[in-house]
Amino acid sequence: MKRILIYSLVILILGLIPYSGHAIDYSYTSIDYPGALGTWARGIDGANIVGYYYDGSTYHGFLYNGSTYTTLNYPSASETRAFGIDGAYIVGYYHDGSTFHGFLYNGLTYTPLNYPGASNTLARGIDGANIVGNYTEDSTSHGFLYDGSTYTPLNYPDASHTLAWGIDGANIVGNYTKDSTSHGFLYNGSTYTPLNYPGASHTEARGIDGANIVGYYEDGSTSHGFLYNGLTYTPLNYPGASGTLASGIDGVNVVGNYFDGSGLHGFLATPIPEPTTMLLLGSGLLGLAGYGRKKFFKK
Repeated sequence: MKRILIYSLVILILGLIPYSGHAIDYSYTSIDYPGALGTWARGIDGANIVGYYYDGSTYHGFLYNGSTYTTLNYPSASETRAFGIDGAYIVGYYHDGSTFHGFLYNGLTYTPLNYPGASNTLARGIDGANIVGNYTEDSTSHGFLYDGSTYTPLNYPDASHTLAWGIDGANIVGNYTKDSTSHGFLYNGSTYTPLNYPGASHTEARGIDGANIVGYYEDGSTSHGFLYNGLTYTPLNYPGASGTLASGIDGVNVVGNYFDGSGLHGFLATPIPEPTTMLLLGSGLLGLAGYGRKKFFKK
């Protein structure tokens, strides 16, 4: 009976934590490739972040593990940009002097990705064997899904342009243009659902992990990042920045970039534990520890 009581208390304490009723508060860390004039953080998986930087003459991809930056350059390319990461695999695109091509990098070898017949191909997101991005055909942008052998086009109904940015399982996020306005979307393999930040003039969905989607919106002249959990939009703004764009998410950790008076920087946003949650968890566990100690000394 006493063991059942302990288990019940543990379930009660842990069960209360996610339902605090508050939006997630974030702590922001700037990401700046050493010596770069601009840094973009685009994708995240665990402790690893990918993106690209500008050195004054061209763009180079990078992999950042929290302490060390590793430069990523497609062989003989005039520029390289890394966008998505899943485990040891990184996707992005490179320019050969005249055309953009997607790539898949496994840590040792770069493999080019080209949508059949397209004038340009840009890979942006990866999950397992599946890669998403966009390609250009007859001056029109189309999204695509590539499963390692077959390219499938992705086109939001009646849209003039469609771009796919992120993938998690069967779900793909991106943005489409309709009536000269950009809207985000969620595609589950059969149905497109529009995503529009309330009151925004422009919305783009760029990253997805489970039920959480990140991207950015414009409220006129300013860009703001957002986190959408399927019910509520939460704005994401780097402190003191003149603009913020969220691009990738892993769990509840978010990466993107921001603008300030000194230029363009990447960022990592991590959740700040709520004081009430920590107090609840701490007091509950202390209570259980005290109960266990009494039981021990009674033996």
